[in-house]
Amino acid sequence: MPNKEKLNFGIWIELWEKSGAQGDPQPLYWELNDAYTAKDRYYHNGRHINAGWYELKLVIPKPRRPLQLGFAIAGHDFIQNRDGKDADEIESANFMYQRLGEANLPRYFRRDVSKLILVTDHQTLPRNYDEKVSADLDLVVFGKSGEEFDLYCAGTRMEYKHVPDEVYNSTRVWLLGKFLGRERIYYTDYFKRYEAQARINLQREIDRLSNT
Repeated sequence: MPNKEKLNFGIWIELWEKSGAQGDPQPLYWELNDAYTAKDRYYHNGRHINAGWYELKLVIPKPRRPLQLGFAIAGHDFIQNRDGKDADEIESANFMYQRLGEANLPRYFRRDVSKLILVTDHQTLPRNYDEKVSADLDLVVFGKSGEEFDLYCAGTRMEYKHVPDEVYNSTRVWLLGKFLGRERIYYTDYFKRYEAQARINLQREIDRLSNT
């Protein structure tokens, strides 16, 4: 079943007020929330966003641009086309750039948010500490318990249930193998705590998919 957990409204209001965004914060909140609580969101949903916000508060050293990171977390999975064209992050970044512009946030701020979203495609190399944190936050689930990782895998499969097993399994093996083949899965020292478990989880899932 899709997870219907709503985005944390208190955190959203905190981001809005501290950033100096103008206007009513609720329309954009509900637009994002409606996307993340849609019936086809089994993993990339409100729970995923809230988990990112929670983890962000724990990161040490603290990011230089926590507000931009907060908005990036909120918007990075807004678009989900699932068409294999790998444009979701670009479209999500453009969406947030435009909508935050309507809140009169300055261009430099919105550009930061866009860049922090783009690195969550895990093909764009992060160029600074905050971008590395953004990329790492998106992969925290790799290093969670086996049970939580399995829920992530099941949820992702449901989001791509239109894809035949043979195609899905081979693509996932290739994708997860790319992460496993890195010298380090996580860029920043804070997230190194997840590295060992992430490698166990990824290898187990690759083995499962390869033998299915």
